[in-house]
Amino acid sequence: MRFVSCYFVVSLAALVSRSRSANAFATTSSGGGASASSSSPKANSCNNAQSGDIFGIEASWSSPDWNWGSPFGLGHDCALRCRQTFATEEQRRELVNSLVHADTDTQILSNFEDVKLVLALAWQRARKFDPDLESFGQVLDAMADLRYENGNDGEENMDGDRLLVQDLQKRYMWLKPEVDDKIQMNMLLYDHHDDDFDIVRRKAAGLVLKSMDFAVEGL
Repeated sequence: MRFVSCYFVVSLAALVSRSRSANAFATTSSGGGASASSSSPKANSCNNAQSGDIFGIEASWSSPDWNWGSPFGLGHDCALRCRQTFATEEQRRELVNSLVHADTDTQILSNFEDVKLVLALAWQRARKFDPDLESFGQVLDAMADLRYENGNDGEENMDGDRLLVQDLQKRYMWLKPEVDDKIQMNMLLYDHHDDDFDIVRRKAAGLVLKSMDFAVEGL
């Protein structure tokens, strides 16, 4: 009888040990799954690109392999991603709204270099179909000539982007904007301090795209 009791105790201890091992394995597996989900494609989207990136590609307008206007090169690769990102009217309208309301809305494009490429592609298309917008084609030429790249890359390129905003303001009337939009564009550099300049450049870009009817016309 004493032998049976001992056998029962040993068997019970073995079962408890196995149960604990199984629970530990399940916890480890669950932790691994959580880690995997944090590196999902959505979490690493191009909207989280760092300075020096354009639509998730390590590039800039001054890159040796940029080759703007060519079907080969980094410029073409970035343009392809841009067109894919804003392929529908709804996507383009959401972008414009986020830029125009940059002081209150979450930004669809966190990297302003991405915004500059959207402008460039919109101007590239416009100069083909609307001769009245050639003045913005000149801004595109200046962008390709690196007029707006004389600061640091990415979010710190305030010197070049300030020139860009000034050039947009000078030509904005050619878009025949609404009165309120024209006033807002003219007052951008007065209504915001230097530490708010990211808002200024985004609003300027958004107002231009809005008045170009970018949401409908596309890229």
